[in-house]
Amino acid sequence: MRDLTDDKRAEVQRIMRSHTLGTAFVRRAQIVVHAMSGLKAEEIAGRMDLCGNTVRYWINRFNARALDGLEEDVHTGRPPTYSAEQRSAVITAALTHPTELGLPFACWTLNRLVAYLSDQGTAMRRSRISEIFIREGLGMAS
Repeated sequence: MRDLTDDKRAEVQRIMRSHTLGTAFVRRAQIVVHAMSGLKAEEIAGRMDLCGNTVRYWINRFNARALDGLEEDVHTGRPPTYSAEQRSAVITAALTHPTELGLPFACWTLNRLVAYLSDQGTAMRRSRISEIFIREGLGMAS
């Protein structure tokens, strides 16, 4: 296990006890604290209901990178299909009363929103609009 200054040891213990940091980050700090107390990877795995390989992975990362090793690596993944501006246009339109936009109806449906956005130059499928609403916590009649 990597040697830590008292300050770094206190920081790992603070992270381990945190109720505001991400759960996975806190669990990784718990792994390190258990390892600092002398427990072996298999013992830690048993106590925390984890795989021994997972415990060894995070201990090795911590030994190599210190506290930075407890952070998740950034996964870029597939680029978004629609830009932030397009998603913003969907949300803005949905939160605007249709009559304020000169439309002849009082409420949005997904079909009406798809047609309106298409007229405005933002072609987007109903299913994608629905996904945006779910992610943003918005509701919409179909």
